[in-house]
Amino acid sequence: MRVRIRGTIYESVDEAAAALGVSKKTVYWAINHGNPDMLGLGRPRPPRSGNANLDNSKPVTVAGKYFPSISALARFLGRDISVVRKALNTNGRASRAITAAVAQATNYLER
Repeated sequence: MRVRIRGTIYESVDEAAAALGVSKKTVYWAINHGNPDMLGLGRPRPPRSGNANLDNSKPVTVAGKYFPSISALARFLGRDISVVRKALNTNGRASRAITAAVAQATNYLER
């Protein structure tokens, strides 16, 4: 299937996708639903960090140790973020277990 994008004719969708740096699925979608002339132009992506307006992470301090986000705490503990978030939102055994695990890991790392 020949594809015309911004005046350039490509012999196939594969060729167009490779030339524009997008997937075949994206090319097909643009042809069927969007504007194929916008393919490969990209859209500006927000920076990953440094912009306070885009950063929704919530800093948390557990057992005297600061973490920039709950995700960072979960990575530190080697646990799934949903488990850590749920434990922090409850003030029961799970929350105390998280606090104890952070304290124990911090003491181990400080040796």
